[in-house]
Amino acid sequence: MNINFGSWCIIILMVKIRLFWPGKTRTPFIAEGVKEYLKFLKNDACVEIIEFREGHGDINQVIKQESEKFLEKLPENFVLLDERGENLSSIDFASFLKNKGEISFAVGGVYGPSPEVKKRAFLKMALSKMTLTHEMARLVLLEQLYRAFAINKGKKYHY
Repeated sequence: MNINFGSWCIIILMVKIRLFWPGKTRTPFIAEGVKEYLKFLKNDACVEIIEFREGHGDINQVIKQESEKFLEKLPENFVLLDERGENLSSIDFASFLKNKGEISFAVGGVYGPSPEVKKRAFLKMALSKMTLTHEMARLVLLEQLYRAFAINKGKKYHY
């Protein structure tokens, strides 16, 4: 699912969010949730999902192949989701996103990214102290993006 920004994003000055991850979201209920949150976000941000082929082989081969794609596709500044990353509250995440014109997030695959990808990230952010599947992390990230926009707009979503 490669969803591209339309020119209308620039015209109405919406936040541009790029999400990078290997492979399609295959788990049906998670894929449905991803679609729902993309619909929820359409009034607040232009979201582009850049999916690339998952790696194949043993763990080291998968990490190497996926990390090469990350390094090839990611912009200079991006946020890497990492279980050892900084833990932000939803309020802190909303503040972090406030006044951003464009931001990119990388969600690693089954085995996560290489140290080179981790080193290049300007921020490593954890979604939870608990380990999430890479597909569940996609859904949680989208929900937190929606929550952050709701917080910043003062909408009744975050209590």
